[in-house]
Amino acid sequence: MIVKNFHVEEVVMLRFDYKTNKARLKVITSDSQEPITMDVTLAGNFEELARNLLKKIKEVRTPEDDDKGVLGGIAVVNILNFEDASESMYKSLVRMDNRIERIKNMKVASEYMSAYHQVNEMQETLFKRSFKTRKDL
Repeated sequence: MIVKNFHVEEVVMLRFDYKTNKARLKVITSDSQEPITMDVTLAGNFEELARNLLKKIKEVRTPEDDDKGVLGGIAVVNILNFEDASESMYKSLVRMDNRIERIKNMKVASEYMSAYHQVNEMQETLFKRSFKTRKDL
């Protein structure tokens, strides 16, 4: 049986496609492995989307167990800051959605094009771990 604990250090939106609502995210974790890159569609319930992203991170970081014993093949993966990351990503996704809705409602072409290019080219940090509590260290 393997138990793996880590923190999500940072979630960054690398690219956002305004027309399809698809985003490419880069996730950095504290377990010193390569950053995870994933594509997601930003639609629906953002709270559920944030939780599903964290569950995908757990799946990707689940180690393979070669132990043939009684508990062989069982791996427990814990994201120690699951709630903080989920809440922060939810708030960031809602802000992003509000920004997109404002762009869709713009009437002046020059303002629309300027805002459109800003959204397509931005790199937004959806979550960054803070070290404010001692128990998370």
